[in-house]
Amino acid sequence: MKDNELRTLIILVIITIFFSISLSGMEYDIRGVVSEIELQEIETLLDEGAERFLPLFKLDINSRLEVMVCKDVVEFTTRTNANWWNGGHYIFPIIYLQPLYILKERGIFEETVLHEFIHYCIEKICGKGCPLWLNEGLALHFSGGKDSLNCMQRLNGGEEKKNTFFSSEILDKMISSRDREKNHDGYCLASELVERIINEKGFDVILKGLIGLKTGDRNGVESLFHL
Repeated sequence: MKDNELRTLIILVIITIFFSISLSGMEYDIRGVVSEIELQEIETLLDEGAERFLPLFKLDINSRLEVMVCKDVVEFTTRTNANWWNGGHYIFPIIYLQPLYILKERGIFEETVLHEFIHYCIEKICGKGCPLWLNEGLALHFSGGKDSLNCMQRLNGGEEKKNTFFSSEILDKMISSRDREKNHDGYCLASELVERIINEKGFDVILKGLIGLKTGDRNGVESLFHL
C-alpha cells in the first residue's frame, strides 16, 4: 500500500469513528463505527428522547451526552460488564450500544436508544440512588421495550407480591442476574410493577420519590414497591 493510500484509509477510519453534534440545547458526541445515515438516525432518536422525556422528568438539561457504538459484542460486554443480550447500557456519561446492525436485526434499535436516554434522565434527577427495579421499569415503560420482551403477566391479583419471598432486593437481583431467564423475568416484573403504579397512582408519585432520593429521602421510593 502506498503512503497516500494509507493516509486516505486513516482519514476514512477517523471519520467513521467520531462525530460531534450540538442539538436541542445538549451536545451529543456519537462515537463508533457508524455510517452517516446511522449517525442521523441516532441524532433523531436522541432529539425525540429530549423532547419527550425532559419535560416528563421536569429536567432542563444543557450538558453533554456521549454515545459509543461498539464494534462487536465483545467490545460491548468488555466496556460495560453487561450481559451479551442487552442492547445497550448507560454508564455516566456514556450510552453504550451494541453494533447497530444487531439492534436493527433484533428490532430493538429505537427502543434501546430511548431506554438508555431515560436512564440518563433518571440519573440527572437523583444520581445513582434509584433502585434497579424502578430504573429499569421506567425505562421499559416509556421506551416501549416491554413489548419486545414478550412478557407474560406475573403480578395478576398481586400474587407475586403476596409471596413472602418476593421483595425489591430479590427483584433487583433478578434484573442483574447473569442467568438469562431470571434476568428476563426480572425485567418483566419491574415493567409490570411500574406500569401498575403509574396506572393506579400516577407518574407524579414516582417523580416525587425520585426527587426525594437526591436529598437522601428513600421513603418515597421504597414505599412505591408496596403500593
